[in-house]
Amino acid sequence: MDEHPAESVDIESIDIAKEMETSYIDYAMSTIVSRAIPDVRDGLKPVQRRLLYSMDELGGSPNSAYKKSARIVGDTMGKYHPHGDQALYDALVRMAQDFSLRYCLVDGQGNFGSVDGDPAAAMRYTETRLTQLSAAMLDDIDRDTVDFVDNFDGSAEMPEVLPSVIPNLLVNGATGIAVGMATSMPPHNLREIGRAIEQYIDDPEVSSRDLMRNVKGPDFPTGGIVYDDGLEQAYTQGRGRVTVLADVQKEEVRGNTDAWVIHDLPYMVNKANLVERIATLVRDKVIEDIRDIRDESDRHGMRVVIELRNRHDGTAWEVLNRLFKHTALRTTFSINNLALVPNEMPEGEHAGVGQPEQLSLRRLIELFVKHRQIVVRRRAAFDLRKAEAREHLLEGYAIALEKIDDVIKVIRAADDTESARNELMQGFGLTEIQANAILDMQLRRLVRLERDQILEELKSVRANIKELKATLADEARILEIIRTETREVTEKFGDERKTEIRKGSAGDFNAEDLVADEDCLVTMSSAGYVKRVPANTYRRQGRGGKGIRGFRSKTGGIIEHFLVANTHDHLLFFTNKGKVYRVRAYELPEQGRDAQGHNLVNLLPVEEGERATAVLAIPNFEAGDYLVFGTRRGEVKRSALTQFVSVRSNGLLAMDVDDDDELAWVRLVTDETHVMFFTRNGMSIRFMLDDIRASGRTSGGVRAIRLGANDEVVAMDLTSDEGFVLLVTESGYGKKMDVNEFRPQGRGGQGLKAINLGEKNKKVADARTLLSKDEEIAFVTSDGQVMRCGCAAIRPLKRAAAGVIVMRMDAAETLLRVARLADGREVDAGKNAIVESGENS
Repeated sequence: MDEHPAESVDIESIDIAKEMETSYIDYAMSTIVSRAIPDVRDGLKPVQRRLLYSMDELGGSPNSAYKKSARIVGDTMGKYHPHGDQALYDALVRMAQDFSLRYCLVDGQGNFGSVDGDPAAAMRYTETRLTQLSAAMLDDIDRDTVDFVDNFDGSAEMPEVLPSVIPNLLVNGATGIAVGMATSMPPHNLREIGRAIEQYIDDPEVSSRDLMRNVKGPDFPTGGIVYDDGLEQAYTQGRGRVTVLADVQKEEVRGNTDAWVIHDLPYMVNKANLVERIATLVRDKVIEDIRDIRDESDRHGMRVVIELRNRHDGTAWEVLNRLFKHTALRTTFSINNLALVPNEMPEGEHAGVGQPEQLSLRRLIELFVKHRQIVVRRRAAFDLRKAEAREHLLEGYAIALEKIDDVIKVIRAADDTESARNELMQGFGLTEIQANAILDMQLRRLVRLERDQILEELKSVRANIKELKATLADEARILEIIRTETREVTEKFGDERKTEIRKGSAGDFNAEDLVADEDCLVTMSSAGYVKRVPANTYRRQGRGGKGIRGFRSKTGGIIEHFLVANTHDHLLFFTNKGKVYRVRAYELPEQGRDAQGHNLVNLLPVEEGERATAVLAIPNFEAGDYLVFGTRRGEVKRSALTQFVSVRSNGLLAMDVDDDDELAWVRLVTDETHVMFFTRNGMSIRFMLDDIRASGRTSGGVRAIRLGANDEVVAMDLTSDEGFVLLVTESGYGKKMDVNEFRPQGRGGQGLKAINLGEKNKKVADARTLLSKDEEIAFVTSDGQVMRCGCAAIRPLKRAAAGVIVMRMDAAETLLRVARLADGREVDAGKNAIVESGENS
């Protein structure tokens, strides 16, 4: 059996890294140039340009009959854009959506989707044609105004760019994601852009800031409100961001109920998803006081009604602020003016698609005007060529008419057409084109009227040629034509602005400006449910009363945190793990006295096993103020308040706490000079604040009191040389003592006995220091009962006494907490009206 040696094959070795780099760059450039980034001249991506040109070729003018979208897509795909039909149809649909484009380029008939996110009908059901605006963009395309290039297989030609008398990139904007870059350009008002173009023509050295006198800001098709604080950077540098808000108005509905009504949405916000999001927030109690949500939008406009539960003005503004905070009613639009800028040729014309460039407002207008200069110049040159050709023919006609008898004699004597043409050319000095025109001339052109019309036309054509040459020789005339055409377009297609531009920053729109400045009570339960109630919710009672229920809940626990605050105060929530979180008081939901409240985990990003054990209301962060921290195991720490001015959204470490301990109390130092700790077994200690060295935010504490066996700290507070101590036990007993009953000691000792405990009064539940004997206090029980009374009703006792009944409770009920209140804010709530605790042991 013969063996044939294998044929040798040349194998080329390549560097895989270089090959990948080259291939990736080629792919990236193809995506940038042929797909995602618009051309700065007509503002269109290739797929959009090809669709519009194909519609024009098929006779889809604004005055013609609609044509099936499937036909448009098929023709474009077969001749110019060999990609998926769905991608083509999606591009066609977007150009027909009045909520996507500020000025639609496609006039659609049928279902083209909605602002609710509904998809368009299949392309076999919808019909399209050009709008008046897109037809104007295609005007003069047959007058050699733009270059044509071969399609993908060389069987047809398509325009490299449209003449586009309209600054489409600025008025309709563009979005696209390429490889390594993206464009995000907002739409603008055509009238404003038209005035800016005229301003640039008048002064080519005008700056972007000067152009902003005419271009106020984006003008989105869906309206909304834009704050102008980020516009200058976006227009001068080509990159920035602006905040967009929905247009929400307060109205009275159903006779006597207030409601917030949404009339406009931020650009590209899905209305159905927004309504669903609001409903979810109401269900999860992130937003309270909303009774009903109705979408009453129709063909006359958008109308989403958010009906409120009550007519309290402060509550209404709080609801609105929460809506802006937690929903897409407030969004950020990132501006990145990236577009393809063609290469500049020596003669001043553009060649090819060029390369991507980040553009300022002035540069965008400059490049559009340059494009129009090229279009007008090429159009004038084309018209000049046609006029000169017509002049040439008419001159031949004029010669023939002047010597008509001789011309007729030559033609009659000629043997054939060729000899007649030659005789005319030689005998009368005519060109071949003129001779052919005379031979083709009809006999009716010889009548006197026709002869006069030819001579008159020749005169008109010569005047037109003179005008066209003057235009081509004078750049100022070309700019004046651009000004005139721009003004005609803006007058024909321009309209009023839809988006309102407001001065200042969106940060100026905050709840502090909208919420009433008033006192409130903030409560939080052992299960982490927090709420805000009016300051007069708990009426004052005498000593020995039973109180009223703070809230009803089987799962919400009992009230442990109870403080007076102002709606504008900063609330600092400290957790058992030593972290701190911050919210504003008005951000807490205002609810009724017996409502469960809102779970804190929906307001703060607390970790698993973390719970709030201390709350402070801080009006402002003043230098020189200090916080004092206390733990269950008897450690104490002092830190400057200014270290907590900036608290991140995910919290901040406030104190390093041991694993077997927990942070339970935090106090703000005002005029106090001493710290007091109280234990469950009735011990107490009082020592100087100066015994605690001020330390950093992340440090741990030092020993405050030495605990006995089976004992723990149940309260920590601040005091001075004057005032009282109110101590209560689990069984409802309590007593008021002069603070001087507790002599100052050194930090870290065992302390003194604060109360004699027995079967009757059981263990210590809580203790507070008082500034005066007449202060307002509130008692909280394990069953959720809250009783408010004045300390004057409790007579002073000695430290060794067992106390008196301060609140009567059921057999299974225990007294847990005592809170100090401030009537009429005579005592600063942010510094003094505080309640903290942890879980009961």
